[in-house]
Order: sequence, then structure tokens, then C-alpha cells
Amino acid sequence: TGVPVEEQKKINSLYPVDSNGKVHLPFLEKLDAAGKSPKQFADAIEKAYIDGGIYDKPKIEVLIDHPCDDIKVALVGGQVVKTGPIRFVEGMTIWLAITKAGGVTEFGDLSRVNLHRDGKTTFYDLTKEENRGVLLKIDDSVEVTKKH
Repeated sequence: TGVPVEEQKKINSLYPVDSNGKVHLPFLEKLDAAGKSPKQFADAIEKAYIDGGIYDKPKIEVLIDHPCDDIKVALVGGQVVKTGPIRFVEGMTIWLAITKAGGVTEFGDLSRVNLHRDGKTTFYDLTKEENRGVLLKIDDSVEVTKKH
């Protein structure tokens, strides 16, 4: 079932879309990504792996990584390992942004994470799974507060 751990390292990667809208993935022929949303393309990849008898229940996530270096989350700061700007990708969640910043330090409080957007601050408790999927927008700032 799923993808064996030793093969996940081979498969979890960035794959470019060629000029014809095709993506070459491990163990598969090129798949057509053109005109598909990330969810639609992930579903197509999962189906191709199942139909090809390669994996029984793969779980694929597709994120769009823009080549522009100027597209960033403005800042991930506070109690994270690496504070500062990080590259923004479509579908990035608040949890992924913190992960890209190296995770939380020993002093970080995941129960009170600030999301700064358009001059407003919203607090999220990331110890609750349902809050980890909050989608970020370009120029958002995420701040992990210090434990009290």
C-alpha cells in the first residue's frame, strides 16, 4: 500500500513541466499537466501509478513552484530555526512555511502562531491539525510566538 519509505526519497522532488506541458515522473511515461489544477494533476498521477500496478494507494501532493525569485512569503519569524523570507509556492500552508523555516525552536509556541495579512493579525493554534492547512498568500508574514 502507498509508497514504500525507501522509494519516497526518490519520488519526493521537484519536477519541471516541459514546453509541451508534460512532466516526467519516476516509473511513468510523461504525464500531461497542461490545463490541470494541482489537485487534478495529483489525481492523474495517483491514477497512473495505480493503473500501472506500481503503487496500490499513493498519496500525491502537487505544489506549483514559480521560477520568479521575487515571489515570497514576506517573513517567517519569531521562534523558528531560520527567520527571514522564504519562497512562496501555490498551495503553501502556514505549517509548510514554518517547516521551510527549519521548524520551531525549543522556545516556540505552536498554540499561538500569528498570521499577518493586509495589516491584520490572526492567531492560529497549530497544535490543532485543522489549523495547519491554512493557506498563505503572497506577502503574508508568519510569526511563531515565544512560550510563556
